[in-house]
Amino acid sequence: VRMSGRDVPVEPFLLRAVAGPRAGRDDSAASRVAELLTTSSIDGLLDFEGEMTVERNAQPNIVMDVTLKDVSAASAPERPGSRGNASTSSAARREGIELVSGVSGLVEARDEDVRLSLDGIVGGEVGGDELASRTHAKAHIRLGGLGSDDGLDVSLVSASAAFDSLDARTRLETVVWRIDPELGGRIADARDDYAPTGRLGVVV
Repeated sequence: VRMSGRDVPVEPFLLRAVAGPRAGRDDSAASRVAELLTTSSIDGLLDFEGEMTVERNAQPNIVMDVTLKDVSAASAPERPGSRGNASTSSAARREGIELVSGVSGLVEARDEDVRLSLDGIVGGEVGGDELASRTHAKAHIRLGGLGSDDGLDVSLVSASAAFDSLDARTRLETVVWRIDPELGGRIADARDDYAPTGRLGVVV
């Protein structure tokens, strides 16, 4: 099967298809990533081209290139902390983070291996101030369970991100928490304890 498309809208139906039946089903990382896809407000366009072949009694072989064009995403404003599993600041809970905007880049899928190289702006709003930092991110993801009725098994092989000028008030924990609740909680608690300010050049 050969597939191609140009200026395809990123819409809920497409995101649910990518997330599969695993979204929110359990507490695994794959389930949390799938749920993030379906609960974040994601908008934009993409081009794609590729093919899928399936031999009898075998998992599908996939070659697919997806180009993202001016994609944006926003998270819900919850900001749990590890202490009591919720931030003590009601103002902090009301302030979410616009995950990214103006995202462009390439997603390459070769069977179980998916590689991403993306540029965009990470931002949000804190205390009425608009926060923004240009970032470049790369990731290598391995997918298991292709063709399975149980949905995909997602494992992170490697990832990196570079922020040009990250405002320390940017609430990245609202994103981290959805993938790793413990780490997201620790970041939220550290923010409550130290109230960081200023801008950072960060590579992680």
